[in-house]
Amino acid sequence: MSLPRTTKSLLTPLLPLLLILNLIAATMWTTPLSFLLTTPALLLPATNAHPILPTNNKAPLDTLITAITHLSTDYTNFYHGVQAFHGTPEQYNEGLAAELIVERSIHAVISAANAVEPLNDKDSRKVLETMRQPYPEFMKNLLDLIKTKTEPVAHLGKTYEVKRILENLNRVSDMLAMGVEKKVVKEVADAVAGGRKWVDELFLETIRAYGA
Repeated sequence: MSLPRTTKSLLTPLLPLLLILNLIAATMWTTPLSFLLTTPALLLPATNAHPILPTNNKAPLDTLITAITHLSTDYTNFYHGVQAFHGTPEQYNEGLAAELIVERSIHAVISAANAVEPLNDKDSRKVLETMRQPYPEFMKNLLDLIKTKTEPVAHLGKTYEVKRILENLNRVSDMLAMGVEKKVVKEVADAVAGGRKWVDELFLETIRAYGA
């Protein structure tokens, strides 16, 4: 039976909110890592993550810029989490929580990049400048730091799990860069592609530190 028109008009603007509330679930950081690694990044505590950014066929440039800026902040928090890790399960779980938030932010950037219209030279360079916050030099510092944590990670028996996390982070980072490359002018796309390949090498070195 169809709903009255008045009821439909009241429910329609609430549907996106209901969907978001349904996707965002509180997660205890004592949950086994094998579950967390297969759980969508949306299933994070809402108090610890940026709101899901709206996307549509006419997503403005500001949406993409904001998404990249949020990602930069989340990467910084992840860096601090890795820095604070010295071998306790609690520290490991805190770092894992920060990494999952990074993945969520990466997917927000990918969605914004896919939705935005092709950019002109000026806007393309604005995106490139914003991307310099988390990429590529910051990534070198982050991955170099992660390489120094092989012993305490091994002490917890988490070597294989960290390797899987790094492989997935590498994969979604490539998806982000390639999504941006499709929407910016060629010169900027070439610069983003060059940074992506350089970061891929950094990931490869770090992954090797956790086993072939």
